[in-house]
Amino acid sequence: MPSNNDIEMQLERLILRIDKLQTALLPQSTAQQLLTSAEAASLLGLKEQTLALWRSSGGGPEYIKTGRKVRYRPEAIQDYIENQTVPR
Repeated sequence: MPSNNDIEMQLERLILRIDKLQTALLPQSTAQQLLTSAEAASLLGLKEQTLALWRSSGGGPEYIKTGRKVRYRPEAIQDYIENQTVPR
């Protein structure tokens, strides 16, 4: 009969294997897909301060705020660019 120590070690190895499988099977998390203010500003050809001003005045692309962190969905940046097109 295996000792408690052996069973605990086997259980830990099994948990690690399950974690690896879940990580491999899950799509990239939403948090990893979000852009920082610096990344969004770079895509728009702006300074981060400009995005900050737009946020405070209610303008600019849609953003997500969690605590003090501001993030942008890539789709929101693309939508913003498309909506800025001026017809001739």
